[in-house]
Amino acid sequence: MKHLCSAAIIAAWGIAPAAYALETDEDCTAFAQGALALQTMYTADPFEARYDPSDETCVIKDLTLISTRVWEMDFYIEEVLYESDKTGVERLQNRLPPQELDITLFGTRALLSARFLNDPAMQYVTRVQALSHPGSTFQLRYSWSPEEKRFLRFQAYYGMVSYYGGNELELYADIRGVDLSDWTTIEQSLGTARLHNLDVELLFEGMFENAVPYIYMLLRDENLLDSNSAPETQVEALKRSAVEYVTALPPRIFGTESRVMLAEFVETTPHPRGELRVALDSEEGLGATSFATLDILEMEDWLEEILSILQGSGSEVTIDWEEQNDEW
Repeated sequence: MKHLCSAAIIAAWGIAPAAYALETDEDCTAFAQGALALQTMYTADPFEARYDPSDETCVIKDLTLISTRVWEMDFYIEEVLYESDKTGVERLQNRLPPQELDITLFGTRALLSARFLNDPAMQYVTRVQALSHPGSTFQLRYSWSPEEKRFLRFQAYYGMVSYYGGNELELYADIRGVDLSDWTTIEQSLGTARLHNLDVELLFEGMFENAVPYIYMLLRDENLLDSNSAPETQVEALKRSAVEYVTALPPRIFGTESRVMLAEFVETTPHPRGELRVALDSEEGLGATSFATLDILEMEDWLEEILSILQGSGSEVTIDWEEQNDEW
């Protein structure tokens, strides 16, 4: 997973320049401008999109996205690489997603805008601080077939570098019943699209340590534990409760080995180091409408409802956990 962009992976995906691929600076600029026009949440500082003939890829350097909302964060992206075909430009100009896309964002940093403080000095400091971080990598690869009305490939990747190490998330999905022909059929696809397979790989090298706000809220939830007890005591109690829960997951969805692996993963918290792999297979397929009932339920009831949906659709979930033996 750490070598996602290696030649072997690219070859395995069959990524090759399309017959009518973007191949000039003008093509690249038109595509980038069309993509930005699809949304209204961000505007971009002036940028140049260049075509790199050596890699047959479009490139943007030092892209800054400015939120149109005072309280939202801005983003700085060190480098954007993307590939598509010329029909993608036309589709974007018609406010439609391209039929195929391979885009990677390198060195992405969230910039606390601090505009609401009306303090230029604070805005400067927060940006300098953010740019001292190595940033994160995002990648989206997909290819949609208008004949089969499905994604022939759909892959997403997220990699975060921190003081603790690198964390990565990668997923592959088999999504069918999708029609991107126009906005009417796209909206109709919300009822017809089905997820048949999902493979997720998570590399933990400090991910929990970077989730400080969420951990704090969990340890202060009086509905779960006595928040007056020591945090270490709360963590151990939460782990015992979680192990009991995953051990009792429905066998029809989670096999014995998967439940064992998930319990072993829980035991490694709050410092998990290793790779967690989760695979979901559903012959019937899971659609957005399958989860419509979640809207009327309280969040604490979501897990049970999701398990009910998975069981009703004949879905199976396979889990594997491989722990790193490095000392903390």
